[in-house]
Parts: sequence; structure tokens; C-alpha cells
Amino acid sequence: GSHHVVGRQVTEDEAVDLYRQCRMSGRAHGTKVVLSIDSNDDDEDQLAHRAGKRAAKLDGPEVPNIGLVLGETGSYSRILNRRFTPVTHESLPSVAAPGQLTAAEIMAGRLLMGQIP
Repeated sequence: GSHHVVGRQVTEDEAVDLYRQCRMSGRAHGTKVVLSIDSNDDDEDQLAHRAGKRAAKLDGPEVPNIGLVLGETGSYSRILNRRFTPVTHESLPSVAAPGQLTAAEIMAGRLLMGQIP
């Protein structure tokens, strides 16, 4: 299941509920939640990531999820997202969505964060 929240910021609890709804009572093979944030004052760019991790602990069996934050401020969410992260390619004339990164940029970010050896 998939859900996009555009133009307003939800709470982390609301985001957890969105992930749970996208599971479709266990019928979904994966979930995708895309969120908007008002600012990044309190690490809100991690909202989708935190909510996805919390939701995964509530229901079983765990299904893969994609959690993204829209826009340039959401670039970090693409680095945190471990599966199915939408990417662009450096040879393309432009990105498909604001904040989208190349696979090389995502891997460099993960390396800098110590997520990969």
C-alpha cells in the first residue's frame, strides 16, 4: 500500500498509523509513505524513517517499507531509507523529484554516516 501526505505535516503517531494502514491487514508486500515537513528544526527529515521503524514493531510479519520526506529537505530521508530508494542518475538532465539523489550520492552519504563499512 502507498500513501502520500502533501502540504501538511503529520505527527509521528499519525505517520505510524499511515504505515499500518498501508500494510492492508497483512495483504501488502510492501508499504510506501511519503510525508511533507514544515521545517527541519527537530530532525523532522527523519520522521518517515522513525515512523516506519516503529510501525514495523507493531504488526507482524514485517514487510519492507519505503519512507520518504518530500523536497530538498527530504534528501536525508533517502539516505536513511534502506530498501527501494528512488534514485536518479548523474547522466540525466534533471532529477524526477526535488531532493532526489543519485545512487552514488546515497552510498556516499551512508558511508559518511557509518551505515556501511
